Amino acid sequence: MTESTIQWIAAVVAITAGLFMFLINDKRAFFDHPKLKNVPGGILMVVGLVVIVGLLAGCSGSYLNYAQMSVGIDYDPDSLFCRRPAPEIVKDDHVTSNIELALNLFESDDETFHSNITYTHHSCAVNQDKPTYDAFGIDLVKRFDFR
Repeated sequence: MTESTIQWIAAVVAITAGLFMFLINDKRAFFDHPKLKNVPGGILMVVGLVVIVGLLAGCSGSYLNYAQMSVGIDYDPDSLFCRRPAPEIVKDDHVTSNIELALNLFESDDETFHSNITYTHHSCAVNQDKPTYDAFGIDLVKRFDFR
């Protein structure tokens, strides 16, 4: 396992532990709360997958290789992002738009493993927005080539 892979795994574990420590006021109640009973398992599953992918990636690479932007349109059946101010004008308020900006942190030499810092904006596409989803995040991507 390369040094960069170990650093990547350590960073994910540190970020996850730091977020847990920062975001959860009462750690004991968090684990005992019936509505949150699946969350710790989900967190452990993600960290476990990161460790497994990191071990599989086991590669060297380079840093700050690219920036990218993606845009898209989704259909949201619950219409979480849209208000209905003009139903006589707008036919469907379930169509949402999104845009994501990403700055690459690490890319493996074989280009199958990436880690990016992201900013995502999600809003109603053709209607008035409710409070929208804007978020910063980290993407950990392992690409599997079929060629």
